[in-house]
Amino acid sequence: TPEPTTTTPAPTTTTTPAPTTTTVTTTSVTTTTGGSRRLAAAADEIATHNASAEAAMARRLQAFWDVHGFCSDADAGGCVTSAGYPQNYGINQACTIIAMSAGTIYVQSFDTESDYDQLTVNGVTYDGTAETPQGVALVGGDRLSWTSDGTLTAKGWKLCLEATTTPEPTTTTPAPTTTTTPAPTTTT
Repeated sequence: TPEPTTTTPAPTTTTTPAPTTTTVTTTSVTTTTGGSRRLAAAADEIATHNASAEAAMARRLQAFWDVHGFCSDADAGGCVTSAGYPQNYGINQACTIIAMSAGTIYVQSFDTESDYDQLTVNGVTYDGTAETPQGVALVGGDRLSWTSDGTLTAKGWKLCLEATTTPEPTTTTPAPTTTTTPAPTTTT
């Protein structure tokens, strides 16, 4: 008698092709009037975008400092400097800087002529190299004033405003308490 045969179908495999990416690069030279208008419109759109980006950057910088006089405007890092920094500042310079938001002063550099060229922050005067306004807390509207006299100059200063952040409220959940009850005792 023939042995019974068992046929097991082979497993099937489905292959999905990988997605393809097609890159198309076109270059066109248009000599028609309509093409020139489209090119001019594209250039105008790019110029408008660049102007918008510059205006947005100016708004972000204004969020840190409002500068009047012989100091540099704030840079992208939220820092302001004496005029000419990192080169020496000039003689007989003065400026007023107003903090536009709350933060803490971070001093990247501070070198002025001791006793004569002074930065005043909230009524406290800083000069020389030993004492700086590092860590002074500011709120919006606080003023910094800079003056240099008519003789010697120095490298100057670079101050940054590190924004004050409001900490997230924390919730403390007390740990569960465990009470142990002694087992009853029996006497016999």
